[in-house]
Amino acid sequence: PPQWLLDYQKQQQQEEGSEEEETNNSGSSSISSVQIQNWVTRLAACVVEMRHQQKQQQQQQQQKAPSAHHDQAMQTWLRLLPSQTSFRECLPIHWPESLVSGSSELSSVDYRPLELAVDAAHFARAPVMYDLMEAIPSHYHGHGDGNNGLENDGDDDEGSMMMMATRERIVEWALDVVQTRSCRCSSSRESLDDDDDDDNNKVDEEEENLRVLVPVFDMINHSPEPNAEFFREGDRMTVKATSDMDANEQVCIHYGKSTVPAWKRLFSYGFCDTGGSSNSISGDDDDGGFAVYEDDAVEIVLGDRFRFEISPTEIPGELIGYQAQQQMQKNRADDGADDGDDVPADVEFTPEIGRGIVDQLTMVASGLERKRDDVANAAATSEDASMATPLKLVADLHESHRRTVLTCAGGLREYLQEE
Repeated sequence: PPQWLLDYQKQQQQEEGSEEEETNNSGSSSISSVQIQNWVTRLAACVVEMRHQQKQQQQQQQQKAPSAHHDQAMQTWLRLLPSQTSFRECLPIHWPESLVSGSSELSSVDYRPLELAVDAAHFARAPVMYDLMEAIPSHYHGHGDGNNGLENDGDDDEGSMMMMATRERIVEWALDVVQTRSCRCSSSRESLDDDDDDDNNKVDEEEENLRVLVPVFDMINHSPEPNAEFFREGDRMTVKATSDMDANEQVCIHYGKSTVPAWKRLFSYGFCDTGGSSNSISGDDDDGGFAVYEDDAVEIVLGDRFRFEISPTEIPGELIGYQAQQQMQKNRADDGADDGDDVPADVEFTPEIGRGIVDQLTMVASGLERKRDDVANAAATSEDASMATPLKLVADLHESHRRTVLTCAGGLREYLQEE
């Protein structure tokens, strides 16, 4: 990390030591409940430092001969990074609260897991944003260079408010870069990426916690069926093909468990479709650019308050119990008996219960289809250009969920027919 971050952290540790001593003497304490790991702060500080160096080189319009090639390569990489505008349009953490929480009646995600993740991310980012804004040297706050959408709207001497606003934009952009482009790597010849703790990819704790941001390597796209893997060899990142590739075929890696289910892809990276694939299990005849995989899961709501998580190949026992209760209440109503809430401890899965679940899932899919169409129409007719991309992504998420639900319903229907 840059020296200015190390100096700031050292100063903070000294001050915290004094405060801890005073706290112990007074018998009171204050502990933050939400934290981001230190590697995020360090990588974000490195991004800020690289951007500052790029700006200095552009202002001086000169490069030192011994490092000219490296400097030019780094400047090219920085120019290729997404702009702040792109991040704000694609990442739900920057979307209006009404779009994420479902308070907007028509065009909203209205999906609790995503809403909770966004809320947690806001709390987790706050102390990191504060520390980096405080640590950045005062002379770093000047005009943006026109790259990455970080232009300053006024002169450098317009006051501390402008300086703080510029710092906030820079830090926010750097954190977005780290969130979407860093990875976990291993020195072994196994593909280890973000949050992938498969039994076949176990490494010691020190290796497992190594997070890196590698220019150019970070441009490799994700695929649920990658044709390449990556690993660290010394101070180099190696990418190795795992299968034969055709000429001009795109090299893809797997980003790890942060890509499933679909809402995590959207939250972490700003996309949610995975693309058609020969090994996907699809709920429709027409993939339409979406694929459904076994790891995809969707939280559905039945009866306005009962929540169940289903996957393309699994339904929870709680859903079976819920449907058994619904069937019992229906049978009692048909017999003219009073309603009851009692459900046997051991519910037997019957074809009748299975057909009822298929009907429930089909209705859920129809609701998701209406949501998709409503949001897609809102995206097409929105007068706010900045909302077009977020609304399109919300429609994509609804469609991804719809296909997962239909795949689950279709699999259950086939099972009942075989039985």
